[in-house]
Amino acid sequence: MYRDDLEAAQASIRTLEASLEAEQQRRLAAEAATRAADAARDEALISAKRRGVNGATPIQRHWMSLIVLCIGTMILGFLWIGSRSERARSNMQLRRMNYEVDKMRQQNAVASRQIKQLSARVAWARSQSKGVEATPPAPKAPLTRTQIQSTMRSIKPDVQACYDKFRVPGLMSVRIKLDNSGDVTSARIRGVFAGTPTGACARKVITSAKFPASGGSATTFIYPFVLR
Repeated sequence: MYRDDLEAAQASIRTLEASLEAEQQRRLAAEAATRAADAARDEALISAKRRGVNGATPIQRHWMSLIVLCIGTMILGFLWIGSRSERARSNMQLRRMNYEVDKMRQQNAVASRQIKQLSARVAWARSQSKGVEATPPAPKAPLTRTQIQSTMRSIKPDVQACYDKFRVPGLMSVRIKLDNSGDVTSARIRGVFAGTPTGACARKVITSAKFPASGGSATTFIYPFVLR
């Protein structure tokens, strides 16, 4: 069952990455079409000037030039507004896709760990059924406060680098959840840094941390970072 979930997660990641690439290609095509429209408009203006207005008076030529300029300005304005709106929608879709890909990868990692644990249990059960003396691993003690602080101090320079990148000072509070193998399964940024670039950077650093393995159920704790 876990292997099927893993394959489904991997297929979802590939689908999202393909959608992301298609969206980028569509944006490039839209920008190329805008540049082609600008070139066609410029060519039309040049052709109009050449065909011009050979039989018109200076005043008529002046007014015609003003009319052409106004029309060209309006066209450029409409194109600029449309381009910005389309770009904003594309950027929002890209951010949503990146979030979904990141979420799928985290679920993939969790599923991989569960498959490894299940495989170890199956191997031990098979050895027991064959009459081979096998001793299950001794239970490990819960994670201590000292072990948590030691690991968090080791990643503090990387979290400080997030502050150096965005230069937003303050107190960042993080709610962290670990499984019994020491992997971070959840890192939630709380307070003023929730949903900010600094918080996203720090969350990426924290989720990549590796804690000592422990016994019992998952470990959850809150840890503060002072960014300045």
